[in-house]
This record gives sequence, structure tokens and C-alpha cells, in this order.
Amino acid sequence: MALIAVTRLRLRGVRYFFPFLWHTTRSYFQCRAAEGNVAAITRRHDDAYWTLTVWRDKARSEEHTSELQSLAYLVCR
Repeated sequence: MALIAVTRLRLRGVRYFFPFLWHTTRSYFQCRAAEGNVAAITRRHDDAYWTLTVWRDKARSEEHTSELQSLAYLVCR
């Protein structure tokens, strides 16, 4: 069964833009290359950055999820 994950990230402030860009770009390409990833989409809407990832199963998504959680702690609100 596939697992679909949707996240919304918002910057804490302008000074966090470049770290945010660095971490999200890294995370996106890691996600695309990860075994078990079916799709990865990113979009900006209003003041939020949205990600949608589709995984073959839950076990494959856990590494990407932990990366997003650390990103949210660093630069997002």
C-alpha cells in the first residue's frame, strides 16, 4: 500500500531563507533518489511551501520524514 505525505513549511523570517533553500533542495533530491519513492512534488502557495511525496510503503518514508522534521525545527514556524 502506498503512503502519501503532505507537508507545509513556513519560514520563521527572511534571514532563514538561504538555510531553508539549502535544506529543502537537499531533501528534495534525496527524496527523489531514495529507494521506494514514487513521486515528489514541491509548490509555493501564498506564504507556505508545500511538499507532496508518495512512497511504496511506510518504512521507505521514515528517513525523508526525519529530514523534514529537522528542517522544520531549524528554519520554519
